[in-house]
Amino acid sequence: MLAAAILAGVVAAVAVADHRHTRGRIDRAHVFSWYCNHKQIFCTKSKPESIHDGWVTREYAYEAAEALFAAAFVAAGFWLLRSRRVR
Repeated sequence: MLAAAILAGVVAAVAVADHRHTRGRIDRAHVFSWYCNHKQIFCTKSKPESIHDGWVTREYAYEAAEALFAAAFVAAGFWLLRSRRVR
């Protein structure tokens, strides 16, 4: 039960750090996109849409991991309560 809670916390921390990093990349990509559209420089940089699409994919993975650990936490809690009642 404790392991599921700790793992859920780790996944949440990684997701927050990844989101902050991705937001920075998207912001820089918007600046590069403006320069590409108006000054025709920095046109080989990543597009904000592709960076965002990658984030959405990873976000689904983070949410699935959180759901898995939450289910494990609840299942361990039920198991713990049931094992105490039997005794």
